[in-house]
Amino acid sequence: MKSVTLLLLIVVSICALTSASRPRPVCQTACSRIYDPVCATLKRGRVISRCTFANRCELAKQRCVRNENWVRVSNEKCRRNTRDCLKLLKSP
Repeated sequence: MKSVTLLLLIVVSICALTSASRPRPVCQTACSRIYDPVCATLKRGRVISRCTFANRCELAKQRCVRNENWVRVSNEKCRRNTRDCLKLLKSP
């Protein structure tokens, strides 16, 4: 039993070390101020948010910096943003 516990501890430690050593992607944080809106959705469990981004670069920045899986649904302003957009799109 002790050897199984020790082996499990070693495996968990190795996994933690390898995931901690992976470099985070470098996110582009400077976007143009040209307004070319795109609509995207973010699914978190049962909650789906729909928000308008100023342009594709702003959407890509949000995906990268916040590590969120936003999906572009149209190349125009959303017909209606969900109530949580202001909170979701705040700068980190």
